[in-house]
Amino acid sequence: MIVAHLFRAAMRGIRSVAVLARSFHRAGMAHDTCRALDELPDSLLKDMGIARSEICFVAGPLAARCVAPYRRPDGL
Repeated sequence: MIVAHLFRAAMRGIRSVAVLARSFHRAGMAHDTCRALDELPDSLLKDMGIARSEICFVAGPLAARCVAPYRRPDGL
């Protein structure tokens, strides 16, 4: 009984670490995407439909699309 409880607690801890690692990875991807978009000329940003002031708001969803193929099938 105690072993099962410790095993479940360890699994919750591992899952929490995985969620935190995924969050940091996504934040890093968003930061890199923001920097890459910031280096583009205004004319190219305009063709993409992005204003320079919107780069930080657009970078997060764009980075999430890059991370999405690595998700597990159950969505975790």
